Amino acid sequence: MRKTLLYCTVAMTLLAACSGGGLFEKEKKYTPLYVYYSPLQPDLSLLAEDNFSPSVNYPYFVNYPDDRVKHGLRGNVAAVRYSYPSSSLIKATLTFDRSGKITSDGMYNFVYDAAGKLEGRKKPHFSLERQCEYDAQGRLTKLRTNPYLGVECHTCSYYDDRTVKSITPIIGKDSTDYYHLCHIGTMDFNEAGEWIKAEIPRTANFFYQQVKDRTRLFDRLPSTCTFTYNTDGLCTEKEETVSVIQNGEFILSHPNIEYYEYNDKGDLSSWEYQGLVWFENSGQFSYRINSVRVTFDYDYDRHGNWSTMRIMLPDNYANIPILSDYYRMRLRTGQISSGEKPVVTIKRQIEYYAFSAEEERELKKKDAPKFTAVQGTEKKIRQEQ
Repeated sequence: MRKTLLYCTVAMTLLAACSGGGLFEKEKKYTPLYVYYSPLQPDLSLLAEDNFSPSVNYPYFVNYPDDRVKHGLRGNVAAVRYSYPSSSLIKATLTFDRSGKITSDGMYNFVYDAAGKLEGRKKPHFSLERQCEYDAQGRLTKLRTNPYLGVECHTCSYYDDRTVKSITPIIGKDSTDYYHLCHIGTMDFNEAGEWIKAEIPRTANFFYQQVKDRTRLFDRLPSTCTFTYNTDGLCTEKEETVSVIQNGEFILSHPNIEYYEYNDKGDLSSWEYQGLVWFENSGQFSYRINSVRVTFDYDYDRHGNWSTMRIMLPDNYANIPILSDYYRMRLRTGQISSGEKPVVTIKRQIEYYAFSAEEERELKKKDAPKFTAVQGTEKKIRQEQ
């Protein structure tokens, strides 16, 4: 009788924990920002002056817990550096403070006020570019980006729980730069803080790259995107309709769909694109509907961050000029051998802050090896190989 009563009590406790979202509640995952824009370029610092770079793009995503998560990093990362073993390309180092705020992207330093709110960015030996304004509750209300983007500022609205609801651009007097150069337009978020819709003045679509570069010929390439998520909180589908406007005349509008799959750690395992792929031949542009699938494989360090990413391009990559160019640029020789398996390898070197005693205990629970921690300091431990 006592055993039966004990079993019932345990069962009721477990059910109560489940219904309250406690015992078996899933840890929310976040989509790394590069996945939304360019799944083949996990190092957004490569785009130092671009809309996608941390110095421009990161402040818009207020709903992420910290800047490391925006970059797809886990744990108390102090710095991360990217390199391509098959190429001479070396990327800048991104650094973070202990709370996860980005402090540098290799070109800009990020400046915070005494309360830890971002004020803006600055280059060494230059004055501060003030980007952010806040209300009395400490919520970001205005965000200024580069003046050349044609936007005076973006304004933010919120749900009652301080989750960002929408971000809206205030376009400058001359809208030409906005439509030619800006990839950040109107952004809508659901109550879970997930990015669900974007109206973009100029598409970020990887397969439109050749027409994107011809801003004089192709006046406008506006797009509308919607995003779908799985129960873990990761983006699984992006549907984008891009309009092509050439010399002031509407040419076409076509929907393109991207599908994303992830491994058990929440890192991208496959990216599938179904839509238009643009080509240029002797100054003439054409397009065709194509289906492209790229897969990803990783090696991980002891903290669950990938140290090596292998990007497996489709075997027919040579028939798609933008993929062929992408692959060639990441080869040390720039030459592609006949029959070569198209794999791009990216390395990450990651430094971590010293662990506290509590963090040490958590690592032991995960059967991770023990590290020497320096208590009460910001000292970084040895670099992960």
